[in-house]
Formats: sequence, C-alpha cells, structure tokens
Amino acid sequence: YPFHSITDAFVCGGNNTIKLAAGDYHEDVHIQGFSVVIEGEEGVVLHGTGNGPVVTVFGHEAAGTQLIGLELTGGNGIGGGVFVSDSSSAVLTDCVITGNSGDLGGGVACRNSSSAELVNCVVTGNTAANGAGGLHLEGGSGSVSGSLISGNTGRRGGAIFARNGATVEVLESSLLDNQADDGGAIALEGGGLVLNLSKVVGNTATQ
Repeated sequence: YPFHSITDAFVCGGNNTIKLAAGDYHEDVHIQGFSVVIEGEEGVVLHGTGNGPVVTVFGHEAAGTQLIGLELTGGNGIGGGVFVSDSSSAVLTDCVITGNSGDLGGGVACRNSSSAELVNCVVTGNTAANGAGGLHLEGGSGSVSGSLISGNTGRRGGAIFARNGATVEVLESSLLDNQADDGGAIALEGGGLVLNLSKVVGNTATQ
C-alpha cells in the first residue's frame, strides 16, 4: 500500500519495495544497512531540507537501491540530489533531479568505489561549487542512458565530471546548455568516457 512518509516505511524493514502516493514529501532520506526500491506514483516530489542530499545511499549493504519515478529537489550536500558512497550503488529510473546544490555534484555525486545509473532521467537546474553540475564521479562508475542533462552549472564539468579512475558511459542521451569553469559538458581527470549516440550541444566552459 502507498506510504505517506518514507521514514515510516523504513520501519517495516529493509529489502522492500516502498510505493509512495502522489504528493510532496519534505524529508532527507538516508538508506544504510539495506537496499530498497522506492517507487513513486505520478506526482511524487521529494523536497530536501537543505541540510544534506535529498537521498543518501551509503555502504555496501545498500547497494542495488532503486529510485523510480521521483522528483528530487531542494537538496544541499556533497551531492545535492543523490549522494552514493562507500561501495554502494543506485539506479535511478524516470526521475527528475532539479533545483539542488552540492559541493561535488549538484545533481548526483558518487565516491569511494560507488556507482550510479541514470535511466530515462532529467537532471536540470542544479549547481555544484567544486564538481559537476549534473553527475560527479570520484572513482567507481556511472552510466547515463536515455536521459537529459541540461542547464546545470559546476566548476569541473557542467554535466559530468569523472576522476580518480572513474568510468562513465553515456548512451542515447543529451547534454545541453550546461556550464562550468572547466569542461562545459564533460571533464575528465584520470577518468574514462564512452559516448554513444548522444547529443552534446550548447555547453560552455568559462576558462
């Protein structure tokens, strides 16, 4: 049955599928110690408190967490919308990540051997002080398929920044109108990139 608080739903235990009723949720979600599928009905918006990422996925036990059909906004942390860390992984499907700010990644940030996969997502209007406006990878891996990353602003990579051996694959996606000091669309520092059947247009590097 649909829950009306994500925190309340976690009380029922990990390794579950949590279905959210349409509406606005004002909370920061921290997933640790178990993996979970959080699936929203049409019209689900998760508003962060501004005191951290909207969703944090932490540790190897949370690996495989899935976020489906959610809009994530109002986050402010290492990663503004989603932060994945410490050998964890997350798959985001049909999500909108917008209006977040972060230190490393405005939209999504991964570090410490973690990974994120974006499928049919929109990442737009996010900002990062020191990393990528859209997707920031510190080691680990990332993939973007069937997605739009547009109108984000960062310091290194307006759309994507991969460093410290991180690898990222972009497939059938669009990176449009992003801006950064270095790498208007994509910046690499000891990272690897595979770009297939994608559009990279209108991005600006100011340095």
